[in-house]
Amino acid sequence: MEEKLISKKKPFYPISDNLKHFLKKYDRWMESIIGYDDLLRFTGSVAVFDKNDKDTLWVSVFYSDSERNEIDSFLKTLYTLAPL
Repeated sequence: MEEKLISKKKPFYPISDNLKHFLKKYDRWMESIIGYDDLLRFTGSVAVFDKNDKDTLWVSVFYSDSERNEIDSFLKTLYTLAPL
């Protein structure tokens, strides 16, 4: 059986030069230390259903211990560096 991972993924929109300039001007820009490709390194997934057993269209993913530790570390760094 083929595993269906993401069936209704939202499109990716790159950050425009104008938005990037605005974010830099107001000190809200930071270079990414983790990318979407990093989050795609999961080892398995399951669909998430609500209390009425209706598909929420969310997918919960699983990472190996080493991948999870690396992603956790990246996210903690990102949240620590994010301007308030």
